Amino acid sequence: MSVRRGGLIVSLIAAFALLLPAAAQAVDRFDVLEVRTRGYLQLVPTSDQRKHLVYELRITNLSAQFPVVIERVELRGGGRTLASLDQEALGPDMDLGDPFKLVQTTELEPAQTATVWMHPDFPRGRKLPKFVRHVIHVKPRDDVDPAQFDLRYGRRVVTGRSRLELRPPLRLRSPLRGQRYLALSGCCESRHARSALALDGIQWVSERFAVDWIQLNAQGEVYRGDGSRLTDHFIYGDPIRAAGPGKVVRAVDRFPNTPPFERDDSTVTPKRAAGNHVIIKHGPRHFALYAHMKPGSVRVKRGQRVRAGQIIGRVGSSGNSDAPHLHFHVADRPSPLGADGRPYVYSRYWLQGRVRGEDEIVWFDRKRPRRNSLPMGDTIIVAR
Repeated sequence: MSVRRGGLIVSLIAAFALLLPAAAQAVDRFDVLEVRTRGYLQLVPTSDQRKHLVYELRITNLSAQFPVVIERVELRGGGRTLASLDQEALGPDMDLGDPFKLVQTTELEPAQTATVWMHPDFPRGRKLPKFVRHVIHVKPRDDVDPAQFDLRYGRRVVTGRSRLELRPPLRLRSPLRGQRYLALSGCCESRHARSALALDGIQWVSERFAVDWIQLNAQGEVYRGDGSRLTDHFIYGDPIRAAGPGKVVRAVDRFPNTPPFERDDSTVTPKRAAGNHVIIKHGPRHFALYAHMKPGSVRVKRGQRVRAGQIIGRVGSSGNSDAPHLHFHVADRPSPLGADGRPYVYSRYWLQGRVRGEDEIVWFDRKRPRRNSLPMGDTIIVAR
């Protein structure tokens, strides 16, 4: 009896030893990464007639001893890969998450955290699954003994399921009326979408779907002369209208204009950044920010109910502004920066042209109608 028992123990030990290499490669290992999804997994139709997702993955290397390399990030659902970023594509889309100092990297030191900026897009008619997962392929850095790493950690991290929001986003009207409005720094890979700022101990991306609106003349110019005066800029003083019915939850009108091209770090603060601004609640957890208004132009007050199209102020250059423009976005809390940006669409507008390259304006032969979509960055529209 004792011989059998001893033989069984020896056999089990041998079998376990044989299993170690296979397990190290695939299955029975701990995850070296913590992966958190940040933002809203809600598809937004855009003026390019596609559907976009704009959100982030916050990835932390949980190991205190092994630096790692992120090789690939996949979005999966319905039994297939919906989108994938290999290491080359990750280069410009993964950084340490500090908007004041961009440090792009696909390597994570021990206990270091980085952000992967996700913005997959799909054909408008493509059917997508209700639930998705993320799969992150990881390896130890070249200076790490792979056997030591594989003894403890797997090479693939699979997240739990997240629901994909397939319902249409909040529908609004444009806050401006007129021709040749340019969506500067708009959807879906702009500096706005990558501005992660911490308030109340939480890092937010309130500007995920923000647009800076400026206006061009028929020659594609933004201002007269050298643009040194506020009134040189064609958008300055334009009426700003409520994008939908709602209730004013914040109205600030105490900041001076920032002179054109004279902005400095003094305006980059939580209280001063939006300058004179109005926040309107347009639906449950949908708060629209209208920022950088002209001093003395704010026409509404907190608690006031407004109708769609009602003038609430005029375009200025107050706060953190290089030149007159309207900053507009929708978020889930009544704060200019301490909130998470939410997708939205405009019910109707027309495409007039776009900016190609650095400063080339391409005007379309005829206006192209768009409905229930968000203008892409660098598009020029007729707003109604």
